[in-house]
Amino acid sequence: MQMETKKTFRQRLVQMKDELKLFSLKEKKETLTSSRIEVEEIYNHVTYISSLCEQLIDIRRYKKELQEDIKELQKKQQMYRKYESLPKGNKQKVENLWVALQSAESERETLRHQFSDGAFVNLKLQKYEEEMPRLLREIKEMEEQQRKTKTDIDYLEGEKAALQFSKEKLQQAQVMSRKVAIGLVMGLAFVALILLLLYTVYEWSMVVSGSILTVLGLFLGTWLYIFRRRVIYELQKNMKMQNRAVELLNKTKLRYVHYTRFLEYEYQKFGVHNSHMLQHEWDLYSQNQKNRNQYQQISSQKSQLEKAIWDEMNHNSIGEEEVFYEEMKDLLNPDARADRVFEFNMKYKKLETEWEESLLQEKYIQKELEQFKRQEEIINDLPKQLLEKYREAMDK
Repeated sequence: MQMETKKTFRQRLVQMKDELKLFSLKEKKETLTSSRIEVEEIYNHVTYISSLCEQLIDIRRYKKELQEDIKELQKKQQMYRKYESLPKGNKQKVENLWVALQSAESERETLRHQFSDGAFVNLKLQKYEEEMPRLLREIKEMEEQQRKTKTDIDYLEGEKAALQFSKEKLQQAQVMSRKVAIGLVMGLAFVALILLLLYTVYEWSMVVSGSILTVLGLFLGTWLYIFRRRVIYELQKNMKMQNRAVELLNKTKLRYVHYTRFLEYEYQKFGVHNSHMLQHEWDLYSQNQKNRNQYQQISSQKSQLEKAIWDEMNHNSIGEEEVFYEEMKDLLNPDARADRVFEFNMKYKKLETEWEESLLQEKYIQKELEQFKRQEEIINDLPKQLLEKYREAMDK
């Protein structure tokens, strides 16, 4: 009975400890949950304050930029007002200079495009710029000599071929004359033999027939002799003329090679194929150099006009030089000046509106930060209090 009582008491004691343990864990959990909520609230406050500070920095930076823009705009407005207040004669003088400047600028722009279009000119010509007229003249003369020499070569080649053809014909005539002579001798011998037979058999008188045969033989023999001598003479003459033609042809070919090598060297030096191409590129180069010189002259004239305009404006204390050159195009143009003044007025109103809005935003943010500043001590103590609560919760 006592054993059962002890056992029951022990069981109840263990049950009480378990209940106490469960209670302790529940309390700790509630404490931790409450602390986490407080941490999140502190984090949200810090984030919000940081955001306000960043916005305040941005607004002040924007105000500084607005202030600079307003100051720059006021300078321009003041410059336009001063220019409008100038005497009519002074404004007319400046605007005449401006018209001359615009004309120079337009001409310079045209030359600049021409100068850009001529950027592909043969730069090798620059090295021989002073010698180019003489070189062009020499090259053209050499090309003319080469052309004439080529014509001479063609003529001599044709003459040589004609002489060779004539030689072949003469050689054929020489062979033919030899054959005719042999045939003539054989024919006369045959006729003489017949006459001899007639005389022997029939006692035919040979005086008349022999005389005719003798005269005919002498005539034909003389003609063949003269013909052969003429053929031989023509062959000898042909050989001499052929030798002369070959000699002249060789000399002419040497001259042609000399002219060709000279021209090839000059062509390769300038990267061209003939004098026409070189002349064309030289014309382009000369025109490009002319455009370059004109461009430089007009640029110098433009600078002088700009200086004259600024000296006149500076004499009348119109404004700063940098601002003037920035607005010169609209300031000196009567048609654009009124539109520019209107644009400045509208822009100034817009900047004033943005300035007032930035002031309102800055005041609002400063007000918010002032409210948080009053709670600074409480906010600074919150992390310390939270840490103590964590420790108490962990010790429980």
